[in-house]
Amino acid sequence: MEPDSEPFRVRIARPDPVVHATLAAVRDRLRLDLVSASPADVVLLHLASAAGLDEIDRLLEEEPDVPVIVLAAPDAPGLFDAALRRGATDVVSTERPDPLTLGRSVRYAGERRRTRRALRKKTEEAHRLREALVEIAKTDVADEDLAFRRLARASSRALGVDRVSVWLFNEDHTEIVCRALYRRADDAYESGQRLRSIDYPAYFEALAESRAVPASDARSDPRTAEFAEGYLRPHGIVSMLDVPVRASGRLFGVVCHEHGGGRRAWTLEEQEFASSIADHAALAIEDAERRRAEEALRDERNFCSAVLDTAATLVAVLDPAGRVVRVNRAFCRLMGHTPEQAAGRSFTDLVFSPADADGVRAALESPPPAEAVGEHEHAWITRRGTRPRVAWTLAALRGSDGAVKHLVVTGVDITERKALEEQLIHDAFHDSLSGLPNRSLFLDRLAHAIRQAKRRPDRRFAVLFMDLDRFKILNDSLGHLSGDRLLVEVGKRVASVIRPGDTVSRFGGDEFTLLLDDVRAESDAIQVAERVQKSLETAVRIEGHDVVTSISIGIALGGAEYARAEEVLRDADLAMYQAKSKGGARHETFNPSMHASALSRLRIETELRHAIERGEIVIYYQPVIDFSDGRIAGFEALARWSSPTRGLVPPSEFIRLAEDAGLIIPLDRVVLRGACRQLRRWRERFPRLRPLSVGVNLSGRQFVQRDLVEHVRDVIRENGLEPGCLNLEITESVLLDGSPQVAEALQALHDAGARISLDDFGTGYSSLSYLHRFPIDVLKIDRSFVSSMRAGGEGEEIVRTILTLAQGLDLQVVAEGVETREQADALKRLRCDYAQGYLFSRPVTAETAETLLEKELDSRPVNA
Repeated sequence: MEPDSEPFRVRIARPDPVVHATLAAVRDRLRLDLVSASPADVVLLHLASAAGLDEIDRLLEEEPDVPVIVLAAPDAPGLFDAALRRGATDVVSTERPDPLTLGRSVRYAGERRRTRRALRKKTEEAHRLREALVEIAKTDVADEDLAFRRLARASSRALGVDRVSVWLFNEDHTEIVCRALYRRADDAYESGQRLRSIDYPAYFEALAESRAVPASDARSDPRTAEFAEGYLRPHGIVSMLDVPVRASGRLFGVVCHEHGGGRRAWTLEEQEFASSIADHAALAIEDAERRRAEEALRDERNFCSAVLDTAATLVAVLDPAGRVVRVNRAFCRLMGHTPEQAAGRSFTDLVFSPADADGVRAALESPPPAEAVGEHEHAWITRRGTRPRVAWTLAALRGSDGAVKHLVVTGVDITERKALEEQLIHDAFHDSLSGLPNRSLFLDRLAHAIRQAKRRPDRRFAVLFMDLDRFKILNDSLGHLSGDRLLVEVGKRVASVIRPGDTVSRFGGDEFTLLLDDVRAESDAIQVAERVQKSLETAVRIEGHDVVTSISIGIALGGAEYARAEEVLRDADLAMYQAKSKGGARHETFNPSMHASALSRLRIETELRHAIERGEIVIYYQPVIDFSDGRIAGFEALARWSSPTRGLVPPSEFIRLAEDAGLIIPLDRVVLRGACRQLRRWRERFPRLRPLSVGVNLSGRQFVQRDLVEHVRDVIRENGLEPGCLNLEITESVLLDGSPQVAEALQALHDAGARISLDDFGTGYSSLSYLHRFPIDVLKIDRSFVSSMRAGGEGEEIVRTILTLAQGLDLQVVAEGVETREQADALKRLRCDYAQGYLFSRPVTAETAETLLEKELDSRPVNA
């Protein structure tokens, strides 16, 4: 043992100058400190005889563990043994006492006493630490944080340190977090402080490599000096004893013992005790992890059970022999069995019919390999006897040895889905209105007929492309609902006259197609076409109206010469248009010349598009005569196409084409802008004439253009026209649309200063109530009524009725197509306001119209 650095305190029990002088001689050399009172490390007692032995008893009673050295005369040898028996540590002769011998005896006795005391202290300390560990071992680790707090408090008290804390790393060891710090001074706890590992590399490296990190001077120890300024000095910490917490071979954190005041040397026993504290913290961590794992396992089991029982999917767990181990609620609801009724039964016998049982049993006996599933679809038999269609899969759960432990069947009731699929397939290939096959199904069957014809060159087929005549007028007049009912009835009548095996489809809109499979000659197809047309001769009763319609039919005979279904339809469609062009209500059979005609029509359409872009559209003007004075009141602007190759093309040859090709909108706008510009010039040149007006036809397609009203306003504004000088002429079909957008547009145009003229009045099926609902200013009587006027005849009565209606509604009337003096006189007699027609002038160029206006200056009426 290392000699104690402190001097030994020596007390002389009885004053003795000789003894005092003897020890004084070696006091400094042997580091002896002569004292006169207790406590002392050694007591010297000078005895002259045995009579003083009681003094030894008194001294040992006062200080039991202090060694007593007796100085005795050599002539009293019995005194020596008696002193030792009484408890003296040593006996030294007083005959010529040697100072060095006496001093060494004193020092040896003191060192032995100190050694015994140190050993006793260590024994007591070890016993105390063992008892503390026993108490700590009783700490309940069910609550991890509570366990940490109790460990910190117990360790602080057992080792007598100021602060003890438990720190744990985060998941990636980038931070360490204080879970519990105990302060002995105020018997309080704190937590939550965080330290970044990157800021203390030496400390955490030492922690990872050592059983303990004892630092007597933590501020200078290279392992802990990194904490000096930021942690140790602010908290008054001088010494540290930190022990890593390891569990399952992993470093989880550290238990820190922090001591203030003077430096403290940490004994091995203290280090071992601190390690035991860390072991208890590790036990708490392991116990917490185990409990979390058990809880997670319970949660997972509960979750899996809940998922099984709440899932809409049917689930059945089987043993390797195919017997039911467990079924979920969805299975029970569908199949009608309780879990108890299903358990232990053969899955095959429980669910499948005998016809399916062998195949299912084979599937169960040969389950799919790992991570694979077998997919099946069968009718399952419920306890109630119903047979829902189920799509089900089979998967094998295998053990580590690869053997099948369980079979898992998952199924979905697809009965409704199957029905829906069948309905969707039907809907995908049938028209929702008429229930007939639709375009897709018709094309598929036509393609099949072409393939058969290629395999058998003698096999022929025919396609009839059918389009209702004047359906748009009927639809606009009676309404879309009535139009739909008409289409349904037409579909029924066509289907009633065809042969079994033929296919009739509603191709779209008012178009129907008919596939006649395996025809011998053109006459077969014509006979069917005639039957179809005859079936429509009987009127259809719709909304109280007897509606008679007709149909135009194009026939294309086909065989191996056709490659695609679309080619046959193209030719039948061309033949149908040929029938339309000849007045409708008839059939035509395709011939190659029709294709050439269609190509010609396409070329004309292209040329017309370019004509609009190049300014080849010219405007002709037909005067409108005022019956009151026979003078020109205005003009109707009419488009002509001045083609460099075709010459002057009349509107009858390109207006319909422009409608079909979507060119009518730019065409109308060219006419509107040009007519208004011309009207401005005439007004500037003939200021003395009455204010003229100009009428411009407006296609119904214009009303789907959002900028229609703004465009008309711009044209009026650009040319400085007065309100009422622009007549926008529309047909009844525009009003029959009935959409709010049309009504709003007409009102906005009227508010912008334009007058609204209803052209060809009397030829449609519109309700007269429209004349109240829309801002109509002028009615134009159709030329068909004017041409049939005879005194007292039907035509004159119709005109009279229209004029009476207009006068009652305060509307002006223009009679169109006036060609004879008799017609003009009759109209004047009936008090018609205005007229236009060949009697007064044909449509003329702007220059010729200007000549007519010059005549107005001479006050000569225009043939009125």
